Amino acid sequence: TMAAWSEPRVANLTHCARMAESDEGPRVRKLDERSAECLRYSSWASSQSFASVVVSLLGAVLMCSPRPSGSVRVLFDAKRLLCRVETEGFGADPDLLVEHEGFRLLTKFATVSVVTRPRGSLETRELLWRDGDLAGCGVSSCVSVSYCSRVVVKDLLANLPVRRRILLGTRHEKHLASLRALAFPLMASNQGASFDFVSSLDGERKFGSAGPDSSLPSVLVDAFGLDPRALVEISAGREGNRATLLYLRDWRSSKQVLFEHVFRAKGGEDAGRGGESWVEEVRLAAWCALRQEAAGPENKGGGRKRPHFSFVLRLEGCGKGAAEALIEVLRAFSRAESGPSTLGLGGARGREAAALKW
Repeated sequence: TMAAWSEPRVANLTHCARMAESDEGPRVRKLDERSAECLRYSSWASSQSFASVVVSLLGAVLMCSPRPSGSVRVLFDAKRLLCRVETEGFGADPDLLVEHEGFRLLTKFATVSVVTRPRGSLETRELLWRDGDLAGCGVSSCVSVSYCSRVVVKDLLANLPVRRRILLGTRHEKHLASLRALAFPLMASNQGASFDFVSSLDGERKFGSAGPDSSLPSVLVDAFGLDPRALVEISAGREGNRATLLYLRDWRSSKQVLFEHVFRAKGGEDAGRGGESWVEEVRLAAWCALRQEAAGPENKGGGRKRPHFSFVLRLEGCGKGAAEALIEVLRAFSRAESGPSTLGLGGARGREAAALKW
């Protein structure tokens, strides 16, 4: 047995030694473009959930629809991995859909059919994708009365049966929870339209947004099925800029993070800081509040874990004014949740001061 094991190994070592002694040495060849594309597609498909596919489809339809305002109905079936997106009052531009990278990527792993009449068009177009190829494209013989779209996805991941079985074995409740969390930013960013997410299993509306022009708190309440009284809102303004923080009142007893998003009003891009840094500032404020509460005489030795703090932060404006408005909001949060504020001016110095204090 030892000889049978060692002979191939010795032969392999001898081959490696000859390669090392040769002038050419081992060669590493770059993947050709087609192989690299297949690898990228496979990596994408292996990391997708059913909820992310549904939201990716919805995002493509909204992005390819000029000025989406009207109603959106998303019908999903997690048991068979089927999805249908219907819009009324606006339609996706078929030329933009064909060029949309995320939509093209989805067609590699599903059969996708589109019937759409974009705003301003007199024609209704039909498109069909199979195995990533555009199998049909033309003018429909049936003209839609209004501007609308209907996009149907079926046979999802049929070319990746192992991944498909994994998604089919996932509990319906998990699919629904992921769908709520991923769809909320799209609903909040497109408040000119109303959304209804309906499960085809029982025909029941699971969540959505009332729209149009519904407020951010109302979208949050409808998307996650919250009691409006469970939300706390803190807002502050500086030099024409405004920051608003929405969070759950009973965040200390939460077992998971339901939502964690930063929204910026149009024209409010801040060149100095990204959304992730604002998220870290809010997380730090919640952690400090929990630590200060745990430092009391009735909670000795507690407060070492980080809280499951669900929040939405909305920033209007940019630059120093927006940063000062956010700092004022976090100070108000600290006073409300843990007494006197311990936050500095934010950033690295603020984090260092808070860390030294605790």
